[in-house]
Amino acid sequence: LMEDWTETFDAESGWYQDVDDEGEFEESDSTTEHAQYGQVFGPSGDYSGNAGSNYIFFDASGMNDKVATITTCENVDLGGTLTFAYFAAGSGIGTLEIQVKPEGGAFTTIKTISGAQGTQWNLVTENLQNAGKMGLVRFHYHSGSNPFGDLSIDH
Repeated sequence: LMEDWTETFDAESGWYQDVDDEGEFEESDSTTEHAQYGQVFGPSGDYSGNAGSNYIFFDASGMNDKVATITTCENVDLGGTLTFAYFAAGSGIGTLEIQVKPEGGAFTTIKTISGAQGTQWNLVTENLQNAGKMGLVRFHYHSGSNPFGDLSIDH
């Protein structure tokens, strides 16, 4: 995700879930089917297209207007570039905030993505040169007002 630091979600993850959130991100290596309705609102595989490779997703089944947050477990170099892919196709897609917290500082939002963005992986690259030296990165997702807000993240 960052220069000299990559997370593919294929091995032990360098992220932790906020346990106070109402929802959570889960790992998958195949099509994410909407649990409640049996419809597919997610990708058929990870960003790289490699069979058996993982990505993380938020299943919005029964989760209208809910929050899920994942944060890096350790401080990472914020002087590089953050690159990630996301898949946001359902009518209930809410808002994904990408936030950074330099050591000794507070979380600030550096990118916001809202609403459905098509039925493909979308690649985002954000320059973090002004974010600080070392710190944390988090993805904070607030689902929309209906259960069709499944969101996936990978790189």
